[in-house]
Amino acid sequence: MLTITHDIYEALFLADKLVIMTNLSAKIGEVMEIPFSRPRDRARIMEDPQYYQLRNYALDSLFSCFAHDDVG
Repeated sequence: MLTITHDIYEALFLADKLVIMTNLSAKIGEVMEIPFSRPRDRARIMEDPQYYQLRNYALDSLFSCFAHDDVG
């Protein structure tokens, strides 16, 4: 199943793989494996330090690697 979302928290909870698309050309920028076993419990995942590492990594990728400057 393919789900498209702009919510990184939802993606980390639902996905087995997170595919980050580039901003301008809509190409695959990066694929992240999500290591949490199923069934998933949101509260349990939120307590896992690896969740925050993955979240921060994904957000950093989105902001630094794939963002573009609209100014100018």
